[in-house]
Amino acid sequence: MHRIDLPSLGPGSPMFILKHVFDGGVNTKSAYIQAGMHANEQPSLLVANHLLKLLAKLDSESKILGRVVVTPYANPIGLAQKVLGEFPGRFYLQDGTNFNRSFPAIDDGIRNAVSARSYSRNDIGAFKELFQFEITKVKAVDPAAFLKKTLLQEAFKHDVVIDLHCANKSVLFVVGKSKHASRVLALAQSVCARAVVLEERLAGSPIDESFDSAWETLRELGLVDEEHQGFVAVIEHRGQADMMDDVAHEDAIGIIRFLAKEGLVQWNEDAEHAIDTDIPVYPFAGNEHVYCEATGLIVFHKKPGEMVAKGDKYAEIVQLDSQLDSERIPVLSNIDGMVIDTHRTQVVRAGQKIAWLAGHELLSDPKNPGIMGP
Repeated sequence: MHRIDLPSLGPGSPMFILKHVFDGGVNTKSAYIQAGMHANEQPSLLVANHLLKLLAKLDSESKILGRVVVTPYANPIGLAQKVLGEFPGRFYLQDGTNFNRSFPAIDDGIRNAVSARSYSRNDIGAFKELFQFEITKVKAVDPAAFLKKTLLQEAFKHDVVIDLHCANKSVLFVVGKSKHASRVLALAQSVCARAVVLEERLAGSPIDESFDSAWETLRELGLVDEEHQGFVAVIEHRGQADMMDDVAHEDAIGIIRFLAKEGLVQWNEDAEHAIDTDIPVYPFAGNEHVYCEATGLIVFHKKPGEMVAKGDKYAEIVQLDSQLDSERIPVLSNIDGMVIDTHRTQVVRAGQKIAWLAGHELLSDPKNPGIMGP
């Protein structure tokens, strides 16, 4: 276990993160897994706890083949933020910034370095060194900025990066890059996900985008192919209230299954794991974020994981300050697809995001769903 100190939020309040390293040394492949970048998404923290115990057992049995690094809580700043009993761990209270946005970009530095030096194609070791050199040039003084730089610096050391999150009230689903569709689906099958969302590029620079963008810059320069460039994906471990020990344990086993597929660990289950080959895969451009048209109490008629058709009334808004004979305001689906996520609270206001629907048909004006905040 390694401790990494962060700038203090104030006198007498030290901040640090921990990383656990499991290195079998059989091959050079490596993976980095972090949990709780949004500190209010605590089911991911429980999954990471179970994952560490499984990895420790595999390590004691000499079944770690590559190198696996786990940061069990990626955001001590968010965990330290408590307001009236609640964790506003999605946003930095100092300036309102989303903790999983505005990660550093080193793309320009990569282009400049490549123009000044000759690199061999698919020289992964040299590229990782280049990433480390460029990320060290990023200036980060504020505690949150320093944290983001530190986490991305660690991610750049690895071939596989898995970021553990959860949504509001949702199914288990996986978000990944379209170019890595087969590996994203393999991860989804390993963790028994209910859905996969494939995207090209995300706005706002979350850690997965900053990691992938560096590799994509090399690919655009003709220096790395799809097979060799870094792989990153996000697992959304259902909703924020889904803190179930047995379920978290199964999710952790699912991650181990994927690490075994990637050649990082040796894993033999007592019974053959039943692979669900019918996991729906949705393009990011087919996703719709639904915004509330009125203020009131929302009543959902569809649960996350259930299907909707275009025109279906899957929710209604009860206007608490309207006349007694006023009709409820219907919320209709604009797409054919699945309810991925719904808001965790029932009192809503006009303009608020209330649901995430995923469909196969590409929308003319897709919204960036992200994951719904408060």
